[in-house]
Amino acid sequence: MRYAYIKSGNVVEELRRFGPAPQNVAPGGPETFSGTFLQRIGDSPALLVSLVQGIPTDQSLNVGSVEARTFRCDNMLMEAFVAARIFARLIVFRPQIVICVRDGWTLWAAFLACRLSRAKFVHSRQRAIFVPGDSWRRRLIARIDGFVIRRAASVVCHGPFTHQQLRDIRVPESRIVEFDILLDDVLSEMRQSSTDTRDPAEGQRRRVFFLGRIEASKGVFDLLDACIPILKARGDVDLVYVGGGRATSALQESVHKAGLTSRVEFTGRIPHSQIGVRLRSATLLVAPTRHGLEGWPMVGLEGQAIGLPIIGPAAGPFPFMIRDGIDGLLFEVNSVADLRRKIESTLDDSDLRRRLSLGALATADRRARLLRSFGEALDEVFARLSDRGSVGSPSV
Repeated sequence: MRYAYIKSGNVVEELRRFGPAPQNVAPGGPETFSGTFLQRIGDSPALLVSLVQGIPTDQSLNVGSVEARTFRCDNMLMEAFVAARIFARLIVFRPQIVICVRDGWTLWAAFLACRLSRAKFVHSRQRAIFVPGDSWRRRLIARIDGFVIRRAASVVCHGPFTHQQLRDIRVPESRIVEFDILLDDVLSEMRQSSTDTRDPAEGQRRRVFFLGRIEASKGVFDLLDACIPILKARGDVDLVYVGGGRATSALQESVHKAGLTSRVEFTGRIPHSQIGVRLRSATLLVAPTRHGLEGWPMVGLEGQAIGLPIIGPAAGPFPFMIRDGIDGLLFEVNSVADLRRKIESTLDDSDLRRRLSLGALATADRRARLLRSFGEALDEVFARLSDRGSVGSPSV
């Protein structure tokens, strides 16, 4: 069997790090998916493809039976040309199973290549297909994506929110395989740390954490705006941004203008296994995302796994993840004022923090017991496709 896997991230760097036959794959983090995929296919010939912003040029690497290609793609116009190149490479490589995580031009090109070559097309969905308030362009892309996804032989989705969106666009339930991410590496490193996780005593500092890509669409400026009055009024509260991204410099400039440089920390990117260690010093975790294109945000899973109260928007995947008042709090989407109120109420009420913390741990425990890993999802998909013999994608 020959395979192709089209995803996000830099597959050339990933293949260079763990090779074509990885023995151990971290249960979480950006390399989980490609590493698990390679484990599952053994020594079968495979093509790994990804699109990356900001790299100086295209990259390629061949190791054993695995070929990895990373294409520079800085905007949607470039993606159309890159998609044509991916289409051509798929035709030449002749995979029998193609898994595509991307949407838009890349999704359409991969699907067309499968139709022409009679390969089996699998879509892996890890973010929202549509959200209220989408632009006409985004709505058009979502409609074409939906047309393609409904015709996939199988759809692997991350979490219950994307599962529901697949139902909403009429993907047959029999073709959907839901998975979640193990957090063993985060929990293992955290348990080895001696950092105290108890709720801050009176007089100790309270720390509001953001974890993720530092980009405007993630609500990082909204979080700062919500916290500025809190930081200025309270000397025992700090704000911490864990992660990196294109908006880091602009956000740091906003912090400087507000005169809060000593009260707002930027850690930069950290290894996935160190996330739990970092979050142990947090009082609460905030996911202030604006755009709603999240699929099943890891920040919420990681926070709940270590018992942190989480505040997220009442939209997209967060109501599927957070039970308001039980294991976290939901705030009105894009409302800085409501976000500030929820942060203040959590900082002020130690009983609320303890209740939310216990609720988060209970939710994480329940999720872990029901979890199907990405590898198990792939096993199920491959078994289904094998049972269908030579049948390709469902007919249009």
